Amino acid sequence: GSVQSGGSTARAALTGPQARHNGCSSLGEEGTTPDAFVRRWCLNDEARTLLLSLESSVRHRVMRKFAPQDDTRDVSALFCRFASSVAASDADRLSSERIDGHDDPIAGFIRKWGLTAEDDNFLRTLEPSLQRLVMDKFSP
Repeated sequence: GSVQSGGSTARAALTGPQARHNGCSSLGEEGTTPDAFVRRWCLNDEARTLLLSLESSVRHRVMRKFAPQDDTRDVSALFCRFASSVAASDADRLSSERIDGHDDPIAGFIRKWGLTAEDDNFLRTLEPSLQRLVMDKFSP
């Protein structure tokens, strides 16, 4: 009989654009964790480090919206440019909200949960990464 190549069977299990990016993703992998996302797109160490350095809300947005073209040659470089752009846009938006006198994330959080001025003052004394963690995980 004839011998079938196992490689073609494994390659056939991949679907979507990620299959064209070196077959890095396994079937059904959603990329919901940073490590799964890195594997899905075969990102290099520089791109992985950048992803992990992003604030949680920015990281999730980047992971949700990143969609390179099928013919992208350097997915890691494209990812770094994309993630940096999203992070800069987020920082500009927050800065603009504060400058224009619009709501800032802490004030919105305090208002949403009906917290006190004392709670607001305490939250503002925390490091920004800890502020974001408190606001992301708060669930009374």
